[in-house]
Amino acid sequence: MFVNINNLFINISINNHILLLLLLSVVFTLFGTQASIAQKKLNWHANFGVGMTDMRNFNTTFNDLQYGIREDDASIEYKVNSKPDYLISAGMGVSGSFRREGILGWDAGLNIRTGGFRVTANALESEGELSDFFREMLPDFGKTESFRYWALHVPFSLNYRPFEIIGFTFGGDLYYQLSSSPTDADFPHGRLGRHMGFSPLNTPKYQHPFQLGGHIGIYAPIGEKLRLDVQFVTDLSPRLTVDRTISEFKFREMGLMLNVQYKLGW
Repeated sequence: MFVNINNLFINISINNHILLLLLLSVVFTLFGTQASIAQKKLNWHANFGVGMTDMRNFNTTFNDLQYGIREDDASIEYKVNSKPDYLISAGMGVSGSFRREGILGWDAGLNIRTGGFRVTANALESEGELSDFFREMLPDFGKTESFRYWALHVPFSLNYRPFEIIGFTFGGDLYYQLSSSPTDADFPHGRLGRHMGFSPLNTPKYQHPFQLGGHIGIYAPIGEKLRLDVQFVTDLSPRLTVDRTISEFKFREMGLMLNVQYKLGW
């Protein structure tokens, strides 16, 4: 039995795009229904955000990934470090209030977002000279490689503003990555796997193309048109899993973001 790999990838891509369109339709239908119940008028806004994110977890980091190769009288030990990278988000959204006083409200949007992380492999100890077979498995020590992505970002937030000058916000995020997966493009584990060092004991897998996240933060209105948000953002499900055979490391995109909303007055 023969399988046409190209047709298989095309079908998977088409199915992902169809699923994305269906999800967006459902999300905005729900938003519209809630908005019509909550109030008649919607407030449209443009937003722009910048921040820094890293690939880590709440209690583990890339620094916990340490490797060793040994053959005969030669050996080497090294570890992989992750470094933060910048985050940029821009798009439009809509907001409303559940009460006329404006204490409890909501907002939703559609953004283009780019983020990522950087990886550096550093040698710790070495002895002797490994054979060509094992040397080809090693990463380029001291070289920092950036792994960035572009994604469609659909956030939904609940806002609570008990005070005139400050409020609190939290909610969920849906991402659909437009960029290719860093662990699927090249054999055996993509560009990320090559930079971490190829080993049967090291299998990285990047969640792609859908990702769920969450955010929590504070915001302050500035005049009638502007709103300034400071948010902690994180993936809810692991974005990157590294299988070490006897253990499994799970990493999430985490970081801080500064976001500005500008009411359009539509």
